Amino acid sequence: LRVTMVALLGALTLAAAATAATFEGEHSGANYKIVMPDAWNGTLVVLAHGYRDKADHAGEVDNRSAMDASFTAIANGLAAQGYAVAATSYRDNGWAVKESIHDITALRARFNGLVGKPDTALLMGFSLGSLATAKLAEQRSGLFDGYLPACGVLAGSPRAWDMGAVGLLAYKLIFGL
Repeated sequence: LRVTMVALLGALTLAAAATAATFEGEHSGANYKIVMPDAWNGTLVVLAHGYRDKADHAGEVDNRSAMDASFTAIANGLAAQGYAVAATSYRDNGWAVKESIHDITALRARFNGLVGKPDTALLMGFSLGSLATAKLAEQRSGLFDGYLPACGVLAGSPRAWDMGAVGLLAYKLIFGL
């Protein structure tokens, strides 16, 4: 789904105008990036990234970017349409659902402090970020006006593993292991 969204927004990226401002920094222990369009339509879109492997072996380095190449393409496409876009790295990598909820909430407050309160705020989460999106939709009414949990494991782990097992069984029956 993420690749599909990038492809759909790719055309918008080609027509993207220069942004009026880009804010980057660290807030509450997490890196953030905010992309503001020249003519802001009053809507903020917050992007919540998926699982990032924790650098827990020699020579590994944690990915601490607020926006990877896919999110940058999405942000540029949306900014070309007048949307402000913000993202955070989360304060930790790995299974960081609790951290993502805190850091998305902190990013929303940071945006209000730097830019002002948007007319509309939307949260779009991918994979692990969809878990934070769903949790914030259930518990923090008013923080965002709309929520899109994409590529989420929202049916729970047992059902996700059951689906994987069915796929593995079908593969085994058709192709062998």
